[in-house]
This record gives sequence, structure tokens and C-alpha cells, in this order.
Amino acid sequence: MPGLQAESIQWIGVAALAVILCGLFNKNHSGVTRYWAARRIKRAAGSYLELKTRNYDIKYTVYDNEHIAEIANVAEVAYDLVGNFFGGKPERKIPLMVYEDSTSLASSFGWERDQKAAGVYWKGTICILSPRFYVKNTEQLTKKFLTQGPLVHELAHLWVDDMTRGNCPRWWTEGIAQYAERELTGFIFGNPFTEKREFTYYTLAELENAFDNLDKSIAYWESLRFVDFMVQKYGAGCMFAIMKALRRNGKIFQAIEEVTDMKYNVFQQLFYQDLEINRREV
Repeated sequence: MPGLQAESIQWIGVAALAVILCGLFNKNHSGVTRYWAARRIKRAAGSYLELKTRNYDIKYTVYDNEHIAEIANVAEVAYDLVGNFFGGKPERKIPLMVYEDSTSLASSFGWERDQKAAGVYWKGTICILSPRFYVKNTEQLTKKFLTQGPLVHELAHLWVDDMTRGNCPRWWTEGIAQYAERELTGFIFGNPFTEKREFTYYTLAELENAFDNLDKSIAYWESLRFVDFMVQKYGAGCMFAIMKALRRNGKIFQAIEEVTDMKYNVFQQLFYQDLEINRREV
């Protein structure tokens, strides 16, 4: 999107809504599978330059030659932030693909050209749009890339994926990633109920079964609200307890019952009541 201003936080928020598996199971993407997505990423990586750092194998184009050291530095800072938040670390270096523009990123996943994303986590690999695409003032690249870019969010997805061995519902990992991102950088997606939009929300069953077919702004907002609701009642440790239960291949409703000592249908009703009570704060 040429001409995009660096201060356009709203765009970054909307773009970031396409993160992690961004509709790859959605029928709008013409049956793109894990296999073909992985092949596209690998094929693109073959023609990219490479920089190995402490925790990453970074692939990038000549477009980012001048600032790859800064990009790598921010990536390491983000790694440490997320690692301290979740604890532990991945067993291997993280493949990090830096695409020069949104068209290249979309092409790697077989998306339509108008499909925008600032970052995607996919099967152990993080793919991001070059920060030079949206940070026009290169003197502020390091700060804005960390606080407005997708790295912390995508790394959070990677940690959740590792901690649950991939057994994590989409809505839950999106809630956790947003929570971590807000705590670590202060970034939060825009309010979906601006301009007098009617307040509404989805059932947890809808989030569970049809996340990619829902209004993304509301689905992401509600996912974060659910994590906030749990943390307010049981403390931040509940997030890790639930991920531990998921790692044992349990279902999300079983994990929540285990942590809250409450039937899932009772707990979700309490959540809906909280949404209604606090709707004035939205």
C-alpha cells in the first residue's frame, strides 16, 4: 500500500488481523494446504539472502540490505521479551522470512493480491513484511518495528504452539498473542465498536468452530476479552495452566474446567454476563 504513513496504527492493526494461519483453511483461499504453503515459503527462501543470528535464520531481499542489522537486532529483542514472558525457548533457531512488500508475502501463501498481512506464523516459521514498508522514517525503524510491527505477536503464537504441541484453538492462541503483545509493547488492536457500531459478540462455540468466517475485528477483540476475564479471576498463571492441559492433548473446554474448577457452560455464561455488564467500557 504505497504512501502508507508510519503512524497509521490502524492499518497495522488491521493487517495484523491476518496473522497465524490467516484463513489458510478458509474456502476463499482455494484449498491452499499446509504442504503447498510450506513449498511456497521454501521456494521463495531459495532466492533470498541469509543472515544467521543467535536465535534466527533470517531470509531477506536486497531491498533490506541497508537495515537488515537493525531488523535482526529488533528480532532478538522481541525474542528475549517473549521468551521471558512465556518461559523456556524453542529447541531450534526460528526461520524468519522478511518480504519486501505485501504482494510477495501474499504470494507465498497463495492469497489474493489484495490480502494484506504484516506478519504470519506458520508451522514454526515466521513471515513478516519488511518494516521499511510501513516505517517511512528510518531513524525510528528500530522503535516502531518493535512496538508496531508483528514480531512480538507472531513469536507469541510460536511459543503457544510449542507449549501446547500444536493443540490450541485458533481463538485461544489469538487471545494469548494479543495479551502478550499488549503487555510487552503496549500495542492493541482498534476498538471494533467505534462510530456507534452496534455492540455484539459471538458465542464461544462460534469462535471455536468458525473463527475465520466471523467478523475478524470482533472475533479478535472477544478472544482477548476472554483471556482478560480469566486472568482477572484466576491470575496470569491460568494461561499457562490451560496451555499445559492442552499439551496433554485435552480439549479447551476440559482445560478451562480443570483450571477454574467450574463447568464450562457455567463459566462461559459468566463470561457473557461480564461482556454485557462492561459493554459501556467498549
